[in-house]
Amino acid sequence: EATRARLIAALDCSETDAKAAYDSLISEIGRESQAKTAAVIKIARLVEWLGLRRRILLEEKPGTPEIYIPLEDQLDELKRLLQDERLLSLHGLARVGKSQLVSGLIESDAAFRPYFWFTFTEAVDDGTKLCKMLAYWVGLNTGIWQPWDDAQTGHLNAHQLLQRLLGIAITSLLVVLDDAHKCVDRGLLARFCDSIRKAWTGCTVIVISEENLPQIEQVGAGYMAAQGLSPKQAFLFMVKHGIDLTDGLIEFLDLVMKVGGHPMMLASAAAELPAKPTAEE
Repeated sequence: EATRARLIAALDCSETDAKAAYDSLISEIGRESQAKTAAVIKIARLVEWLGLRRRILLEEKPGTPEIYIPLEDQLDELKRLLQDERLLSLHGLARVGKSQLVSGLIESDAAFRPYFWFTFTEAVDDGTKLCKMLAYWVGLNTGIWQPWDDAQTGHLNAHQLLQRLLGIAITSLLVVLDDAHKCVDRGLLARFCDSIRKAWTGCTVIVISEENLPQIEQVGAGYMAAQGLSPKQAFLFMVKHGIDLTDGLIEFLDLVMKVGGHPMMLASAAAELPAKPTAEE
């Protein structure tokens, strides 16, 4: 009973599947025990014996940083654009807050949940991994595991897997492709975005990138440029860092303009400035 409970907790299976897996495991152990030489049992082989799929951790949206200023104006603009655009390219400087903006969208509007988040890493097989992770999401949320299982056996390439997935009805999903400028196969990226938009008509795709991607524009994506903090937001940002700007507002506004309100630049400046004196001081 304890073994079956562990199986249910560790793998995606019901009590009935866990019992069948346990019986299969006992049978295989008995068979291997008759062998003249001891078998080295690896996790992959154990899972194969059980006839179950291993649980995969899907990527989650970034959490809220300790010091965070809500970008209400940009969030409103993003929501407005998504009323007409189901494929949107969000472009901006590195670490300006693009991912946090989309994370805030998911937090603030139930219409953009559930979501699927994937971050590119410049790996050659990123495109294949993207399709496989989406197949796993589809399996979890629809119970249709055949595309995922076939991909695991190597029977499907990325294009074939995507076509299989597009034949499954998905009525609501936000697909977020982060650091898309790191995608090696831009052609696959464009086909993926365009296909998802056309086949899953209730879904939205947001492509986050540090540079403008012509391949995404060519398939008709909308566009939004992520901005830095406004002067008011920048002031609140510094206050939360414990910086007193009472005697230096003009100089601070000049700094905000020069760095375009970039939060990382402002954080660097905050690290060099003296903190606001406490009441005792």
